[in-house]
Amino acid sequence: MTVREAMNPVGVTVGSGHTMREAARRMTEGRTGAAVVIDHDLPAPGIVTERDILRCAVTAATSTRSWSAITSRRTSSTPPPTGRSSAPPSR
Repeated sequence: MTVREAMNPVGVTVGSGHTMREAARRMTEGRTGAAVVIDHDLPAPGIVTERDILRCAVTAATSTRSWSAITSRRTSSTPPPTGRSSAPPSR
């Protein structure tokens, strides 16, 4: 099974300038624990999770700080496979 076959479709997105409160609101309405963060200045989308929301709430900054001020900056992405996978076949 590939990641593409196992992943869930994107249900909730936010922009990097949205507040954490807005991200939490959209995640709650979308009944999901994470949102994809779109920032056209970054090489790949980011993600904000329930854990990020909790960390922000603990610091009492939910309504005034954007996701990028709270979440980590170190991200990486993997390009889609171009040929045969080296992973063992699923059983």
